[in-house]
Amino acid sequence: MLQKLRMLKNQQTLWRVIFVALTAIALLGAYIYSRKSGFKQPYSSKKCFRVTFTQEMLGKICAPNPNPAICRIATIAHLDQSEFKTARLRHPTGYITMMVHPSWDLISQAIISNNVWESEQTNFIRSALELLPGAGLLDVGSQLGAYSLHAAQMGRQVVAIDAFYQNSIRLFASVTANGFQERVRVYWNALGLKSNDKMNIALPSTCNTGGGGPMNKGDTRISDFIDVRTASLDEIVVADGCFSGVSELVVKVDMESHEWLVKATGAEVFKRFKVSVIMMEWEGTKVLHSDIAPGIIEFYKSLGLLPHNLVGTRLVQLGEDFKSWPWDVFWATKEFAAKKV
Repeated sequence: MLQKLRMLKNQQTLWRVIFVALTAIALLGAYIYSRKSGFKQPYSSKKCFRVTFTQEMLGKICAPNPNPAICRIATIAHLDQSEFKTARLRHPTGYITMMVHPSWDLISQAIISNNVWESEQTNFIRSALELLPGAGLLDVGSQLGAYSLHAAQMGRQVVAIDAFYQNSIRLFASVTANGFQERVRVYWNALGLKSNDKMNIALPSTCNTGGGGPMNKGDTRISDFIDVRTASLDEIVVADGCFSGVSELVVKVDMESHEWLVKATGAEVFKRFKVSVIMMEWEGTKVLHSDIAPGIIEFYKSLGLLPHNLVGTRLVQLGEDFKSWPWDVFWATKEFAAKKV
């Protein structure tokens, strides 16, 4: 009996350890979203937008495509745009008209109030494009499209991909308002290993769209049950014929800890185009996906892209300890890193 009691006590202790470990993992996930978006709770089960749309209405925004996984936005004229707010995004010689969310969204608030979003990073992307004449911008996790609009204003070809339809339709409206239709493609897609699969997006507790992340449809925290089509990066960029006449890309990746999908689904992109620099959010990878981080690092190193931190106008190469790397990592060739941005 004593032995059984000891065994039972040991089992209870083990389950407590497992529970604590699982709780810690969940809290780390919440940290990624809260750190970036300023929230205490990771997700919301409420509806964030007064104006929402049916699956059928959103299906009509997509251009006809032989690949049912791809949704390149072609029209939003049939959608209620009363909740679109107009802002101005400042660039070196003027302003870009930008459609944003209601004022509860922190990113929209910042753009409305200050006419900028992530000024240091957007300045870097502009400088990178200036240093690489003719390069296009691949914006994976485009959100409302600040980076995409800056690149389009410079006359560059842009492919913007975002999984949240409320972001994508506003970016398409911004593209239209500025007459950028011929140089910008907006895709409402989530990157995924399985083509034409479905997923949903959950928003943080205060509905900030910058902290949204994918959830399974059965999850009770989902704030919008609209199905998002999944596609590989290769399907969107290569198979759908993006970047006609372009041989080089600047890449920006911000996918709320799913940045690894660029490597997993975009091998053909890196074969088709020369990529000298990638700006990638790294925090989610080092906290939630440290097991696959070495493989990601080796993949980019095999392409001649080394990890750097942006210090002022210089890229400074990072050390081997990827868990100490900053929030954003700049993968760059030695040739590009030697330039002053």
